[in-house]
Amino acid sequence: MVTGQETPWFRELYDRLMEYARRDCYGDVLLSWLPKARDAVSHLSEFRQFFLPTVKTDDFRFSLWNLYALSRVNDFLLLPFQHGGNEAWKGPQVTPEQYVTFFEEIGFTTS
Repeated sequence: MVTGQETPWFRELYDRLMEYARRDCYGDVLLSWLPKARDAVSHLSEFRQFFLPTVKTDDFRFSLWNLYALSRVNDFLLLPFQHGGNEAWKGPQVTPEQYVTFFEEIGFTTS
């Protein structure tokens, strides 16, 4: 495992999405971040196991925080698909196909 100094931090992607104010979030932000996202996900392989390590090192904690930041990116990208509120989402949007493609491109699978 590598440390936070060497691994891309999904918090950076989350911040870019939060600041983005144009129309092509997928093309402008997600596509340009794909190499970093692939690298970051490659360092999360320990979370593919059913049982996590019992010894929690600093590297493990960094990976856990990075996984949490990725979950926040996921939540942010899902916001436009939620219904039931009085106000429509006015932030950056991706299509369902772009959402799936981004996560498949960084190593996730769909069923």
